[in-house]
Amino acid sequence: MTRNLGQIERAIRGALGILLISVGYMADLSQGTAIAAYAVGVIALGTAAMKFCPAWKLFGINTRQTKASET
Repeated sequence: MTRNLGQIERAIRGALGILLISVGYMADLSQGTAIAAYAVGVIALGTAAMKFCPAWKLFGINTRQTKASET
């Protein structure tokens, strides 16, 4: 699996994932909305941890900067 997420995007996804999971747990949301917040939060955290986003791969997007020695 080729990495396709840069450091800044990983940090944003990680923070967003934690935020959404927290909102789903703490906020007074309907059950469906809370489950959606959990799901999106877990996906965001997962893609940040794996440094890979399947949707970005599908669309050919790569935000990761490669070093000259890696090309």
